[in-house]
Formats: sequence, structure tokens, C-alpha cells
Amino acid sequence: MQRHSFTCMLPSRWGAQVLFSILDMSPGDLEESVKSGKTIISVVGLGRMGLATACLFLDVGATVIGADSNRRVVETVGSGQVRFAEEGVEKILRKAISEGRFKATDRLSEVVPEAAVIIVVVPTGLDSRSRPDYSAVEEVCKQIGKGMREGSLLVLESTVGVGVTELLVKRALESASGFQAGKDFGLVYSPIRASEGSALKDLLSYPRIVAATEGRSLEAVSALFRLLGGEAVIHASSFNAAEAEKLFENAYRDVSLALTNELALFCENAGLDWGEIVRMCNSQPYCHLLVPGAWVGGGCIPVNPYFLVEAGEYSNAKLRMVRLARKLNDQLLSHTIRLVVTSLRDCGKSIRRAKVAVFGASYKANVKNVEYSPIHLLVDRLAKKGAEVRLYDPFFTSEELMGAGLPAARGLKGTLEGADLLLITVGHDEFKSLSLRVVSQLVRRPAVIIDCGHVLDPGRVEEENLTYRRVGRGVH
Repeated sequence: MQRHSFTCMLPSRWGAQVLFSILDMSPGDLEESVKSGKTIISVVGLGRMGLATACLFLDVGATVIGADSNRRVVETVGSGQVRFAEEGVEKILRKAISEGRFKATDRLSEVVPEAAVIIVVVPTGLDSRSRPDYSAVEEVCKQIGKGMREGSLLVLESTVGVGVTELLVKRALESASGFQAGKDFGLVYSPIRASEGSALKDLLSYPRIVAATEGRSLEAVSALFRLLGGEAVIHASSFNAAEAEKLFENAYRDVSLALTNELALFCENAGLDWGEIVRMCNSQPYCHLLVPGAWVGGGCIPVNPYFLVEAGEYSNAKLRMVRLARKLNDQLLSHTIRLVVTSLRDCGKSIRRAKVAVFGASYKANVKNVEYSPIHLLVDRLAKKGAEVRLYDPFFTSEELMGAGLPAARGLKGTLEGADLLLITVGHDEFKSLSLRVVSQLVRRPAVIIDCGHVLDPGRVEEENLTYRRVGRGVH
């Protein structure tokens, strides 16, 4: 089990502001207490979504303590810096720090007694066998339980499988605290529904799904979310229903992508162009085919369906479509590599000793994140085939990429110079204005562009005497 330890002190003056009996407060009194900074809110987990959640409360005047097991994260956030591009977050954070309304710590044991509301946004993932790993959630709940005060409210926002809030989180909190959920403290499950790069906007735009132990907790968390100025709050009938809602969302997306990718591969084999066909398909209001790409990355879509699959095993539901979608999407990276090999072969070149320029390290367009990207696997597999790989991403410096163990050249020109093939993995906006004339002058002809980001005009590429390929475009 992964352990989380916290080791620095909080100013004792914050303790004077604590208000614990929020479950007995009226919604109006609770909102006023939060806005005035009297009710301290703690956010446990200062990743992208946790920090965005903290900033939403800071933006309405709340006092927030952020906690994270990573001391480096704590030091960075505590100084008002943000490690990722998320519009609006750094501005809100710096303002709150200057006003003395935000502190960050890696000592959870001192956060919990200070806070009346504890929001948990720690990561969940998979182990080496693709089984759900809730160890971070379980360990944090045990630590919270040891210091939790009677009358406080815990809101779990991490994505978990069906039954986890009731069977793991609730039990861990009750066992460590000696309190009873719904009587001595409130317990709420409300899954995060937001995307990287637009977290603040999404958290305010999408309705909040909430489930609670009882009515007091439900009323309190609804008041908190209404205070943020977001959309409607949807009350789920149970923790299980709220957990399933988030998993269904991501399973739907995964299955939709699998169908898209499978139809795109058919287009390649049949000599058809996916781009042309999807425009016609989506002109019909009940068809919403997506865009195929180099891979399906991220911390949710490739992960959360396995949470659902495990839950299905306990309820004797096979969930065959969910399993198959995951299998199909996991194979997409292999297809991208085959596309590199065959495209070079069509130009009379071998993958061995070929120079391959890769544009895009992030797992999706317009975000700075390699943590959930298959980019390392792509680079390693191309290198094992004998290719010389050079990487460029406008969101990273070459030093940052090399620090992440990736083979980066100095800038766009250094990446393209002498390349036999350009592979665009994600559709960063900057790539849409790529000068094809410059590309044509720098690469070693005959050369290929594989546009998995769908950012270039095929006709303009071919006007520069470059071969154009992408997932879903057959060779005519």
C-alpha cells in the first residue's frame, strides 16, 4: 500500500477561525460563514483538479488549507506558483496568498482538526494487472479519521468504483475516528467532472452530482456548491449511483472512441477518407462520431472503465462492450507505429536509421502533461525498430522534455531538420499554423507527414510534394 506522510507546521492563528458544527447550520448561515473565511475548507490533493477546486472556494472569499503528500508540490503551490497551464488558477491563488487566506502543507494530521469541510481529490489509478488501486484514498481517509472533529463534512471527489465510498471510505473514516457517518460527521460523494485546460470553467458549467449519508450533509454540500456560482446540483439516490454516473460517462466516451477508431481503420483499408465521411455522418443530428488519433491517453478514459469492469465482476455483469472498447483503444498506438513503418516503406525508406520527428508529447491537445501520455512508449518502440526520434512540443522547453527522459532537439527547426517523417500526435493549436514550406525545406525528401492531430490541410501538404497520411485516410 502506498503511504502518505505529512511533515510541516501550520500557523496556530488559523485555529481561531474554526467552525465545526456546519451540519446544523442553515444554508444561508453556512454560505456566509464560508465567504467570511470563518469556516476553514481543506482540500486534500493539490493536483490539477484539487487546486482548481481550492481556487473556486478562494475566489468567493473562503479560507482554504491545501494538503498534499508531495513536499515539492506544497512548496510550489504555497509560493503561488502553478506547475501546469490552467486558466485563472494562478491569479486566484496568488491573490488569496497575499490576503492570508491560503496555506499549503504536507502535514495532514494538522490540517484535519482545523477544517470544518474536508474535500478529498487524491489520485486513483490501476496496478500492474490493470486492477483499481484505491490505496491513496484509503490511506488519506485513515489519516483524516484520526484527527477529524465531530460535526465536520467530508466530500470525496476522487473517481472510484461502485461501492468504494460505502465499503472503503466510510469504513476507514469510522474505524479511525470512532464516529458514525451521518450522525457524527457528514460524508458526501461528488465526482469531479472537468477536463484539463478548462477545469475552472467546467467545474462551474457542469451540474454537480452529489450523494450523501443523510439530508443534513446533502443540504450542506448543496449550499457549498451553490455558493461557487455554478450550475444545478443533481442529487443521486445513493453513493453507488453517483459513482456509477462518473464511470458511465467515461465508459461512454471510451466506447465512442473505440467505434470511431475501428471505423477509421476500415476507411484506411477501403481507400476512403474518414474526414469526408464523418462530416456527412455528423450532419445528421443523431450521429456524433468523434475524431480518431494516435492514441487514447489521459488519467480517466484509459483507466476508469477498469473500475467499472471490476464492479461488474461483483454483480455478475460481464460488460463485454466496455472490455472490448478498452482493448481496441489500447491497440491504437500499435497501429500508429505500423502507419509510420508502412508510410516510410511507401517512400522507399526503412524504419531502421530513419529520422522521425514527433510533434506533440502531451496526451491531448493544448495541455502540458506527459504524465498520462503514451509518448514514452511511442518513442521507445520506434527506437527499438531502429529509428532516430526527435521530439518537439510547444508547451515544453527542450530541457523539460529531456528532463522527462524524452529525446528532444533544440526547437522546431532542430527537430525537423533532415527528418524522413513528421508524426503529429496531438492537435495543438500552434501546429495548425505550421509553415508547410519550411517543413518542406527542412525534411529529407521524399518525406511523409502523418497528421494524427488533424491539424493540416491534405491538399496543401501535397502541394509541397510531401506525402500526407493520417489515421482513417486510405491510400488512393
